[in-house]
Amino acid sequence: MRLRSLIVGAIAVAGVLAGATASAAATSSRAEPTTPEITCTLKLYSQTPTKLSGFSFGFIHCSKPFGTGVQSSSYTATVNSRTGAATDQGRYTNWFDDGTVSGRSA
Repeated sequence: MRLRSLIVGAIAVAGVLAGATASAAATSSRAEPTTPEITCTLKLYSQTPTKLSGFSFGFIHCSKPFGTGVQSSSYTATVNSRTGAATDQGRYTNWFDDGTVSGRSA
């Protein structure tokens, strides 16, 4: 009799778990994750304004969750002597109260 009660209890628990899993799967398939849009404004000051490579430092203001911080960056610029068009590439790091963001620019 005890074995029969144990089996019935196990079947009941399995049924509840199966229902919860199916319910969670149905809920998660309907809900699409959203990515918040984050915008930032920079005010940079070049520390090497007359050079084709150098570094800059400045202030950054972003929407939540980042907020206000500072940025440092290094760059290397190239100028097309025929057209006068300039391109640059480099690395940056943004420091905020709750963390940092770093990357490359091109």
